[in-house]
Amino acid sequence: MNLIDFLDKKGVEYAPFDPDRFREFYQNYIAQKKSPKIVQIVGTNGKGTTGRFLAQMLKNEGVMVGHFTSPHILSFTERFWFDGGEATQKELEESFWRLFAEFGELLIPLSYFEILTLLGFVFFANKADIVILEAGVGGEFDSTSVFSKELLLVTNIGFDHQEMLGNTLGEITKTKLRASNCKTIVGFQSNSEVYEIIKKEFKDKDIKFLDEMMSSEDEAIISEYARNNFLASYLAENLSLAYIGAKQLGVVAPKLDGVCTLSGRFEKIAPNVIVDVGHNELAAQRVASELGDKKVTLVFNCYADKDPYATLMALRQNIESVEIIDVKNDRIIEKEKLIKILDRIGVSYRNFDTINKNREYLVFGSFSVVAEFLRRGV
Repeated sequence: MNLIDFLDKKGVEYAPFDPDRFREFYQNYIAQKKSPKIVQIVGTNGKGTTGRFLAQMLKNEGVMVGHFTSPHILSFTERFWFDGGEATQKELEESFWRLFAEFGELLIPLSYFEILTLLGFVFFANKADIVILEAGVGGEFDSTSVFSKELLLVTNIGFDHQEMLGNTLGEITKTKLRASNCKTIVGFQSNSEVYEIIKKEFKDKDIKFLDEMMSSEDEAIISEYARNNFLASYLAENLSLAYIGAKQLGVVAPKLDGVCTLSGRFEKIAPNVIVDVGHNELAAQRVASELGDKKVTLVFNCYADKDPYATLMALRQNIESVEIIDVKNDRIIEKEKLIKILDRIGVSYRNFDTINKNREYLVFGSFSVVAEFLRRGV
């Protein structure tokens, strides 16, 4: 059995969800093994870019660093970055065979994401000094939370995955922060309630807040770099969190040479086309802020377990019209339901076909939406 076939049988990324399964597997089989230093990143949005920024800063210092991120756009090899480049399919197949040779059928109950977490552990274990692990969902029950870690970074928190994390901002925040069992830095938050919840509920934790840690010199460095490299404001916030994270790991003056974001994050791929893998209301709010008064044709679709109404309303002022892009994915919302929501909001829509060079476009709604758009090569 090869890795791709094994993963294909797993189905949905986080199913079946069991908060104890991976923790028990780790304690029984992995905890005693030698591990690199671990940095974990939790939050709702911005985890991937924060992790990649930090990985590149550490690489600039000569650190052998791995970065495990999720989900991917076109290939799951995107999730495994080491010393400046993605893992190859061959390298991951070899890591999988080492994993399967040791654990065999013990791997079968694990979810898709849990398998990839283990794969990352095997792939990075003997060559990385530091591994940056991006949580998949939440913090408390995430498979990346079982590892002992040096540092926890918390990105912007908002509503997403309520079926697993809770229906209020308080419940979601607490679920994520329960991953804090080490030095923790909380990044900039769009909702001040998050700060209040953390200060009230986690007084006994070693938690600091980014806005209190940034010096005027730090702010000037980040601001200049973001301006020169055309980073969206929310990406600059992620860069700030990574920058202070690097300092906490012992880098006195982090170098930003060659530091760049992941693809699909407010990325201008053509003069009139921006793609963004955002998939929730918070991400839509941040994108709308970047667009300002600009009107766009929104190439859109979304998963059924998201809140398309809230997401679309956050972008409403910028939407000239919507073009629905068909995506082959079991999680995608039924088109009839999406059309009812678009009618309710009062925007015109049609099926997506191709790009008109005379119109401005935003491709948004999920990793799957951006992936489908890129595959079409339009």
